[in-house]
This record gives sequence, structure tokens and C-alpha cells, in this order.
Amino acid sequence: MNDASARSGGDALLTAWERSWPHITALIDAGGHVTIGKVEPFESVAVAASERKIFATLVRRKGESAADLMQRLEVALDEGACAGVTSLDKTGAMSRSV
Repeated sequence: MNDASARSGGDALLTAWERSWPHITALIDAGGHVTIGKVEPFESVAVAASERKIFATLVRRKGESAADLMQRLEVALDEGACAGVTSLDKTGAMSRSV
């Protein structure tokens, strides 16, 4: 496989990503980021944020796949579910400031 065909495959994968998660893609393109990983006391969370604002913080549900977690994050961004900063305390309770 040459470099051109490798890039072509990567472009196809990126296009599929953009189609599946356009709001996440737009956030990343605008300089924001998505972080997925362990944040005590939770085994797995997904956070969508920019340099100045957290748009969504989701806890991965028991038995939920990573792809399903990403899809919920996409929906949260699409619906503007987090108009302000949303955070989780140690008990899992959510708080929002607008």
C-alpha cells in the first residue's frame, strides 16, 4: 500500500466519523475536544469542552458500548442539552450553572 492509498482510506474513515458525529466533529474543528476515560469515582466518562466551556459531561452506563456513549454525547451536543456548565459530584449528582 502506498502513501496515497493509505491517506485515501484515512479520508474515508474521517468522512464516516464526520457523518456519524457532525456536532462532535464541529466542536473539534473549532478547537474543542472530547475526552473519554476514567474520572474517579466513575469508571468511564465522556466530556465535550472548549478552552472556556464544558458543553456536556456523561457517565458511561453499565453495559454501554463506547460507540453508544459517543452517540449520546453527539445527541447532547445536538440538543444543546447543556446550556451551561454541567458537572458531577462524587455521588453522581449533576449540577448545572447557566
